[in-house]
Amino acid sequence: MGIADQPLQVNVPRIPRILAVDDNRDSLILIAQVLDSLNCVYALATTGKRALEIARDYQPDTILLDIVLPDFSGLELLTRLRCETCTRDIR
Repeated sequence: MGIADQPLQVNVPRIPRILAVDDNRDSLILIAQVLDSLNCVYALATTGKRALEIARDYQPDTILLDIVLPDFSGLELLTRLRCETCTRDIR
């Protein structure tokens, strides 16, 4: 098989998907500015409940997580994420 017969392989770098979780809107604005400057794709959440919903649907590569949230702690959110099959591998 010649090179022309081989399937085309394109190595396009994958843009990381980030979920930032913080109840302080000023912090989220700063995080968004940094992620924009790094050309990241991201989602923002201000509560643990919303972060859990986004993580399930959005499947981010990484979560930037505040520990003190209005509905439940960031550590509790982390525990919930680790218990679910669809989110347990997010770092």
